[in-house]
Amino acid sequence: TFIGASYWYTVFCKNSGCIGLTSITIPSRVTNIGDGAFSKCSNLTDVYCYAKEVPTTGQNAFNNSPVSSGTLHVPAASIETYKATSPWSGFGCIVATDVIIDGVYYNLNDITMEATVTSGNTKYTGSVTIPESVTYNNVTFNVTSIGEYAFQACSDLTSVTIPNSVTSIGDWAFYYCDGLKDVYCYAENVPTTHSDAFYLTPISDVTLHVLESSIDAYQTSSPWSDFKEIVGFDYLNVADLNIKAGESNTQEIVLTNEISDLVAFQMDLTLPEGVDLDKTGCTLSDRITDENQELTIGKLESGAYRITSTSLSLTPISGNDGTLLSLKLTAEDGNVGGQATISNIIFSTAESEKIIMSDKTFDISILYNLTYKVDGQEYKDTSIVYNTAIAPEAEPTRDGYTFGGWSELPETMPNHDVEITGRFYLYGDVNTDEAVDVVDVVDIARFVVATPSVKFREKLADLNKDNTVNIADAVTLVNYIVGDQNFARAMASSKTYNYDQCQLQLLSTQGNALSLCLDGDADFTAFQFEVELPENTDITAMRVNGQRKNGHQLLYNKVAANRYRVAVLSLSNSVFKGNEGELLSISIDGLPTDEISVDNILFVTKNGTGITFNGLSLSGTVTGIANIDANEGNNTIFDLQGRKLSKVQRGINIVNGRKVFVNK
Repeated sequence: TFIGASYWYTVFCKNSGCIGLTSITIPSRVTNIGDGAFSKCSNLTDVYCYAKEVPTTGQNAFNNSPVSSGTLHVPAASIETYKATSPWSGFGCIVATDVIIDGVYYNLNDITMEATVTSGNTKYTGSVTIPESVTYNNVTFNVTSIGEYAFQACSDLTSVTIPNSVTSIGDWAFYYCDGLKDVYCYAENVPTTHSDAFYLTPISDVTLHVLESSIDAYQTSSPWSDFKEIVGFDYLNVADLNIKAGESNTQEIVLTNEISDLVAFQMDLTLPEGVDLDKTGCTLSDRITDENQELTIGKLESGAYRITSTSLSLTPISGNDGTLLSLKLTAEDGNVGGQATISNIIFSTAESEKIIMSDKTFDISILYNLTYKVDGQEYKDTSIVYNTAIAPEAEPTRDGYTFGGWSELPETMPNHDVEITGRFYLYGDVNTDEAVDVVDVVDIARFVVATPSVKFREKLADLNKDNTVNIADAVTLVNYIVGDQNFARAMASSKTYNYDQCQLQLLSTQGNALSLCLDGDADFTAFQFEVELPENTDITAMRVNGQRKNGHQLLYNKVAANRYRVAVLSLSNSVFKGNEGELLSISIDGLPTDEISVDNILFVTKNGTGITFNGLSLSGTVTGIANIDANEGNNTIFDLQGRKLSKVQRGINIVNGRKVFVNK
């Protein structure tokens, strides 16, 4: 019989004459026992009294009860007081109900073989771990409850670990533990918990750690639901695994456990298609100390592998962290991998207590070879996980050569080996004919105007390494072909050019012609641009001004309905003559208007430096105007040959980009 005492402090004589009564449990808060309360209980053998202060006992409380042959179980600190107080002193044997084991106080119940954590007036500090069972005088007691006031006012207690064996937690068990930060509760089923178990403990700032499979139950149970957060943990841990196609790898199953008497386990392993378990390569770790314990593996109808191991001598798994067993997994070539699952995970204690763990999943990734070869020789070999994004390997370098780039590279790794190839080409061999000559220069120029040869390789034509192929690369190649001596002479020139003061203009001249004019003292040897025409007009002719060209040649090509691309260069990198006037004349089949524009303008110096200019357009509609005074103000005046004039002259002039006729 257990006498409840939540709010009652006196036991009355309700049990008098109970001849079938064999044991009585009296809670710690009982202060009085009434007259004749347990009289004539002729079969009474054990009384468990947890009151540290000896209760006041009425007359004849144990009258005609065989206490002289019975056992009184009382708090250890109060044994001497009970021995000196009647009628308790009349018991044949008085023993302690609470003992200290590894620093923790317990009440031990010899009838149920259970232990309850009690306070013993101990001020616990730091981290306290409550075991699943304790042994006293060679007798084992299962720890099933945390009693009233067990950890009361333990302000320096920072964490407590509660085992799976605990099924109940008493009133004020963690009263005023204001330093508590973490509670680890391994109980799969939420313990019956008094609403005031954490009274005055700020659990809204405490993290509760429980089994993953039990999170929902704790989140819906009071007072557990009031914790700051509830996070999951599990005994079993397994990492993702990579396996090279056609080969094997070992998967480690790790057990991190607080329970010290685990003696057996079983689990079901489901693998993705194309991945198999090699039974001959699966082993138990050295945490299994029973030399006769074996690992048994079978295959279920579902295709899952059933893995079991038991110590029939009940030898526990040693330690509380580390590898439990190793599994050898193999992957077929062409396989893509997937997710594996470990389910139906059950452990057993030596006392046949079942511990069920939540399912675990892990990814099995299959690796394939990605091999790079340069000029037929292996450059680098690596293993890449299937479906992983592939970044190209850095390109190699070699003096006097240009690397032509890698062959086609898949965006993600397929489920087979991949070979990527590349080769070196002679520097400047843009048409890959294994020779570097003016043909390559011409091919670059043709590329600029969108008419390259079929053998042209844009990758090889970026000779100045600015990630763009333009007329500057042709100039660079000319310098390379004619030799370092010529190139060095150009670089050593003492003349300084101010390219910012070079002025480029698009002017309308007589007839249906445009002039591209350049003013400024500069060492330009080549240029390129694009010209946009209005609808219903087209270019009929184009020429380099004979007074300014110096071995320069012209290429142009129609790249869109109303758009041309133009390039001018010298195969000897000669500089344009003069420092002002027309460079290029363009004839069109319609009257020029302000809808004509020139853009993407690049001029190149003889040493290959590229200078860009802003886009140009005609400033207004061109009309013939007579008898105009064009000499006042800051006017820009050219003749029809593009020569700059200080003042207008008789006849046709180009004033500020407009055609002006002067007749006097």
